[in-house]
Amino acid sequence: MVSTDISGVHDGQEASFKVRHMKVWDKVTTAVSASVIYKTHDLIDYYYKLHPGEYFVGADPSLGNAINKSAELYLSYPFNKHFSMKFLLRHSWLDSNLTTSPLVEKDNFTSTFVGFSYRY
Repeated sequence: MVSTDISGVHDGQEASFKVRHMKVWDKVTTAVSASVIYKTHDLIDYYYKLHPGEYFVGADPSLGNAINKSAELYLSYPFNKHFSMKFLLRHSWLDSNLTTSPLVEKDNFTSTFVGFSYRY
């Protein structure tokens, strides 16, 4: 998938590639996936670059392009034909161009989501 900034705010682009394996066991749907996300320097600079006057001596104000990676586990369990529970666990690794920014403290992070859905 390729995304671009049509509003002209940062004029950056992002391209992602995901590989997913899904399996249904009885009522539970599971999916394991891995993805690679390429972000252009315009997008990276907009979100992670310090502006003039904010950076300190020795800090590189130019960050460049970035390639982030992630792995995720997804589970879905239907309670009935309308309600189901969703669970997502994702671990992401950030490109070294991002971790040189003083705005970024870690080179990886884990995120989770638990929610309910209603289908009519």
